[in-house]
Amino acid sequence: MIYLAGDVDAEMYLDLMRRLDKRPNRINVMINSPGGHACTGLGIYDRLKMVKDCTITANGDCSSAAMLILQAAKIRRATPNTSFVVHLAEVGCGCDDCKKEEMTAEGKAIKLVLDILIQNVYRTRVSEDNLIRALRHRCFDVNRAIEWNFIDEIWYGEKVQKMDFGGKSGR
Repeated sequence: MIYLAGDVDAEMYLDLMRRLDKRPNRINVMINSPGGHACTGLGIYDRLKMVKDCTITANGDCSSAAMLILQAAKIRRATPNTSFVVHLAEVGCGCDDCKKEEMTAEGKAIKLVLDILIQNVYRTRVSEDNLIRALRHRCFDVNRAIEWNFIDEIWYGEKVQKMDFGGKSGR
């Protein structure tokens, strides 16, 4: 089991890359993260997609860039009390002063590219309607996550609960 906890940042990325250096065919990852850098999350997503049999379990908090990482798994699951946050890219440092300033042309271009990349990750397994629902809610629980096809199952240790919404929840 590989544990990813805390901010999605360069340290998390480098630690995971060292662990995956031998190119395993199968891994289990547990993630508990408030998110972090979208580009780093996309880099981790791309690397985990290269693992043939990857299971990722969200536990506690799976927000922002952590949600992108979760989508890389062949089997995406979450423990019963996990919360999720989905949003598009936020460009800037996040401080109040930056929020008051108008975004530069470069910032707008970066945001546009990141928004497209983020949407493409989600759209590989989540329908357009469900992505829009999630973006409107921003924060949701495992029941919505499974209904909207952001996860495949709820994990209770050895016991798993799979839901069937008649193919309405995903592509």
